[in-house]
Amino acid sequence: MNYIAQCLEKFRALPEPIKNRLGGIEVLQNIKKLEEQYGVQLSFLVVLAAVGEISLESISEYAKKKFGFSEEDAFDLRNDLVREVFSLILFSDKKVSMSEASLKEVFSKGVIKLL
Repeated sequence: MNYIAQCLEKFRALPEPIKNRLGGIEVLQNIKKLEEQYGVQLSFLVVLAAVGEISLESISEYAKKKFGFSEEDAFDLRNDLVREVFSLILFSDKKVSMSEASLKEVFSKGVIKLL
């Protein structure tokens, strides 16, 4: 199994409320808007962060290496992803019904910083 398939398998193993929020209309629209704004594909980056393959702190480094972004653009992308994608997992009209401990366990290498 290749790396992309492994990451997608990990994503499918996430709790349903998390997958539903990340795959929801609002998040997908925000990802599409950011992809248009920055001119790059971000869906796999979101998957990497969701499954803990990349930490939120290292998104900037990833953007610089993968997309050739400047320091400032990479920083802006990271902040936009946190604000417009990952924060929606925790702060939404439909609260994710998981305990803080469950969320910490799921996102121990990534989104945990939002808690």
